[in-house]
Amino acid sequence: MNLSQLNEQVKKRIFFTIAAIIFALGIWGTLTRKDPIEKNIGYVYLNDGEEIFTLNGYKTETNYKGKIKKYDFPDLHEKSDEVPSVVVTEENISDMNVSYSDNNYKAEYTLYDSDFSLISEKMSRLELPSETDETYFISVSVLWGSKDENVNMIYYFSIET
Repeated sequence: MNLSQLNEQVKKRIFFTIAAIIFALGIWGTLTRKDPIEKNIGYVYLNDGEEIFTLNGYKTETNYKGKIKKYDFPDLHEKSDEVPSVVVTEENISDMNVSYSDNNYKAEYTLYDSDFSLISEKMSRLELPSETDETYFISVSVLWGSKDENVNMIYYFSIET
């Protein structure tokens, strides 16, 4: 075997190895690919002044380049036993807040009493009534993304005053 034949075999092995790596990366990319709209979804955090909770969200609607898809999602009443709850007193009310992982969002709050009767809806800021010894349930509708590509998610939590 001369040097020219050896170089040809090395070239074939290198070519085969590169092709196999590209093929494996293609399979990995296909298996781990998400819907492109998913990249817009951020996180919603509930802070009671001592602990920060990451709220679980439920997709209600997606808009991808004008194609709108609606989703079934659980009602607040169904999830009321599972939602994070914070206790708000006069001392810690200024510490309690809801925050978002990035600024590319629009949020609206809907407030319910302990019987799930609507108190107020589509508020741009969370405003609690002044009554004490009450439990309020809150749903936060968050529009993540841009005008042409967005996901509407709903998040739930409760506040005890």
